[in-house]
Amino acid sequence: MSARRFKISLSVLIALLFLGGCWAYLSCPVVVLTDATALWKNEYDASRQGTLVPGPGIPRVMMTAGNRLRVLWRADGKDYRAYLVVAPRWQRGWVLYGQHGVPPL
Repeated sequence: MSARRFKISLSVLIALLFLGGCWAYLSCPVVVLTDATALWKNEYDASRQGTLVPGPGIPRVMMTAGNRLRVLWRADGKDYRAYLVVAPRWQRGWVLYGQHGVPPL
């Protein structure tokens, strides 16, 4: 009897954790791109694009206008703000605040 109760409790806990994770993901803000922009591999590559001499980083993928990006995390540096986003097809990457095509949140 106690083994059955344990399985039910564990199942309920897993279901609640799953629903909580879905709610947390869906409550993240969404940004719709206004122009083509690059999705960078890491925060450093994204931060270098706002400088006078952009870094040598290669974009992970070029996003087109109208793509929806879900913002998971915001990183603030000394003179930049970058967002960790999830793009269409579950591609993860970084975009720079103020980067061409990225509207403010």
